[in-house]
Amino acid sequence: MSSSAEALQAVQLQLRALLTELRRLAIEAEAALQPAWVEHLERLEELAQFLESGGRAVQAIRLSSPASASQWTQFGRLLRDKRNAAGLSRVQLARRAKLSDATVKFTETARHPPSRATLIRLIGVSELKLRWADVPGQLMPPLTETSDPPLDAESVGHASQLNCLLTPSADSLPLLADLARFLNGAGGYVEQTHAYLDHYSASDYLALCHNWLAAATLRNRMPLGELAQRTVATSARAPLQVMALGAGDGIQETHLAAHLMEASAPSVELCLLDISQPLLSCAYRQAVDRLATAPNVKVWALQGNFHHLPLCTELHRPLTRRPTRRLITMLGSTLANLDHEPQFLRQSLLACEADDLLLLDVPLASAPCEEPLQIKVRDRLFASGVPAPYATWLGGPIWRHCKDAERVDFHWHLETRCPVPGSYALHAVAIVQSSRCADRSFSLFRIARYDPTQLAVCLSELGWDEVAAVPYSGEHSLRLYRKRAEGKPEA
Repeated sequence: MSSSAEALQAVQLQLRALLTELRRLAIEAEAALQPAWVEHLERLEELAQFLESGGRAVQAIRLSSPASASQWTQFGRLLRDKRNAAGLSRVQLARRAKLSDATVKFTETARHPPSRATLIRLIGVSELKLRWADVPGQLMPPLTETSDPPLDAESVGHASQLNCLLTPSADSLPLLADLARFLNGAGGYVEQTHAYLDHYSASDYLALCHNWLAAATLRNRMPLGELAQRTVATSARAPLQVMALGAGDGIQETHLAAHLMEASAPSVELCLLDISQPLLSCAYRQAVDRLATAPNVKVWALQGNFHHLPLCTELHRPLTRRPTRRLITMLGSTLANLDHEPQFLRQSLLACEADDLLLLDVPLASAPCEEPLQIKVRDRLFASGVPAPYATWLGGPIWRHCKDAERVDFHWHLETRCPVPGSYALHAVAIVQSSRCADRSFSLFRIARYDPTQLAVCLSELGWDEVAAVPYSGEHSLRLYRKRAEGKPEA
């Protein structure tokens, strides 16, 4: 990825985050100010789409010939007539098109000419039967429109029925109660799941991802476009069902889905899975907003613990009749947070079949695991101590639930005997001090580092052969694996 492309992607992510916050403010604005909010948001949406095209879609956002006020008035009447014919109120149309009520009203009354983003959303409402040919000024159709065949009837029906599902084990209240009891105990190891459960923890985690320069830079440099091309080529351009495990805010997974379509995947089904309801809601909204106008893409969400994947019967449903490939993704620190990676891959990915794909974001070891002194010097995260954003995020549950806490200090603990050969792990350990009892130690977060060669051998023994690896940012690598048919010898 060139430096200019990285910079463009960074601005694009920042603009999408800005739009998310501005939409929330727009909802709370006074009624008299709503039209101004709507107009400015639509201009920013156009800019976001321009950036997502790589800054090349000049014709896609301009009229070939300017439309007159009378033409927009006629278009507004046409929109109103089509809405009435479809049996939709303005409010219902606004909800289906993911627009504000004011935007639909202003378009129908020609008070404000609709933006391109508004037109894309209106034409995307199938009940309206609105076409680009109906738009005055000969507006160019979106560049994302292709001649690919639509999803089959079974898939379309499935997409219209699914929005967000709950797994049998998706009940966060007992988990939060267990966490509170544990943090008031003598200390010990807190399983990673608890770091994202409540809304405060989710908010602190998002602040870490978006506002901490090191984390934001790392995310911006992830080579999703290159891996998308390799994925589509490896899958022989088959339709893809993307199962995003530990999706978090969903930004990276959403961009991956968009890149897969740009790489000519016939269709993409994106399933976002996370145990945190706040994070999953954020991820689902991000994916739907970003992919709403993309053809042959559907998005749904599943709240649950991905350690319990065998219980998620919806994920084990037969794939469509076409040769669909599953692509399981573990981006961010999802793989590195696992307590026992081989056990998870062996016991939790039972639904995978031959030629299914696995995309892992792999933090790379700074030194051999047999040399702890070198690790402590050369691993930048360990050497710099637990960053303040980590302490804020991980320390939040302690301050909220630990009744006697008066001071919380963090340090890294190095683990060199890990399940994956050649790997080591850093544990963020909190020392909780109180005048009423002895100091207590809680291990709250684990992040592993891997030797890529030994990791490939480990996964090969589990039936996953490495087919692509793209390093980035000096200390990370995106690595693609393909499930080997049973009985087939290791590559």
